[in-house]
Amino acid sequence: MEMVSKQNTLNTREMPNTRYPNGYLPKIAYHILHNNADKAQYFIGRQMETYGELDKQELANCLVYIMINNNAVIQNLAEFLAEYAENIAQKA
Repeated sequence: MEMVSKQNTLNTREMPNTRYPNGYLPKIAYHILHNNADKAQYFIGRQMETYGELDKQELANCLVYIMINNNAVIQNLAEFLAEYAENIAQKA
C-alpha cells in the first residue's frame, strides 16, 4: 500500500522549522483570540525574525486560524449552555 502525504496548503512559504511547521501563525492567532496582545506581538516578532515580513496570504491564514478556533469556542459554549439549561429544567 502506498503512503499518501498531505501538504499543508495554508503555508505560502517553506517553513523549515519542524517544531512549528506552520511558522508561528497558529500561536499568533491563538493569542489574538484570547486577547493576549503582548504574547501575540512576541510571536509576530518571532515570525518576522525567522521567516521575514508577513505577507497578505499569511495574514489571511492567521485570520482563518482565528475563525477555526473561535468556532470551536462557540461550539463548546453552546454545548455547555445546553447542558446547563437541561440541568436547570430537571431541577424544576
